[in-house]
Amino acid sequence: MAETYFYVDFPKDVLANSSLWKEFKAKSLTLANPSPIPLPLKNSPAANKMRTSAFLALLGVELSEHIFQPVYFLDNGHELSRVLSRLASTDPEIESYLRSVMLMTITAPMKADMIRSRVDLVVKNVTACVGQLLVPGKQAEFRVELASFCNRAATQWEQIQQLKEKVEPSFKRIWNEEASWKPLGLSAADSSPPKGQVPAQTNGNNGTSRSSKKSPPSSSKPPRESGHGDPTKPSISNICDIAAVIWPLFCVNESDECDRDVLLTAGYVLCEAELKAAKEEENQLLISGTRRGARQSQRRSRTLPIMSDSNGGDHNGTVGGEATGEETVKVFQKGGGGQRSG
Repeated sequence: MAETYFYVDFPKDVLANSSLWKEFKAKSLTLANPSPIPLPLKNSPAANKMRTSAFLALLGVELSEHIFQPVYFLDNGHELSRVLSRLASTDPEIESYLRSVMLMTITAPMKADMIRSRVDLVVKNVTACVGQLLVPGKQAEFRVELASFCNRAATQWEQIQQLKEKVEPSFKRIWNEEASWKPLGLSAADSSPPKGQVPAQTNGNNGTSRSSKKSPPSSSKPPRESGHGDPTKPSISNICDIAAVIWPLFCVNESDECDRDVLLTAGYVLCEAELKAAKEEENQLLISGTRRGARQSQRRSRTLPIMSDSNGGDHNGTVGGEATGEETVKVFQKGGGGQRSG
């Protein structure tokens, strides 16, 4: 879905409307990404990759805030999620019991309504940010596909909520092991669009063993990763190579003490090498736009309307003509102010 709508050439009028891209770029600023993802306003492989990555980053944050929550008990459940996270890090058994009690108080119709409202909110927030960037004929189609994707994610997550151990997404770069993050490695040559990775349920609803949760789900394909053995593809040798977190990793019992957490599935990132070409293109466009504006300003200043005398002539000996800025200044320096002396 991401590549279908964003790894494509955009119409020139859309690229020329910089105001449409401001909110999209601002949304790429998160706690995990203190600098915005560069979005060159042109059609190039680097620009297409950044647009697709920025969309996935936006979608990942929205899903984490509204869908990937331990329990749909409150409309804004971030505080409850933090309480459960702290409790899971100190007393996992109590956290599991408390969460199960809250889940049992929610009836099936209530849960269905909660999921529907949360999916609608994600779709609304995402389309409000990127919807106007799409071709008008594609906007309704995009909204339908996005809603379908979010519903599939919510269905998988509903099963994960029932697990004994608490599973959470994380964008934190304190997960600095190489296995924790993988390069997104988007490519126009790939045949299928990237999809979000959500840990699969294991061992039914009666709990799960940590050793059994390492495999990604067969029903959800993660964003494609690039192999470390290919020198032409991005790779991560250490945490400093990460330029932007695009998709969260998933772990058990997330806390500030990472040695107490267990990684389930890796997150996806953009490497510094991947951002280099996009940053260069963005800078070149900025310089080109500045120079073009300066040239237009110079042309306007060189051509000014002149003042005519009562006979219809001008001070350059032309009728209804134009004078250069320098010639106009000379006229006023003579003190005539547009009138001939004598």
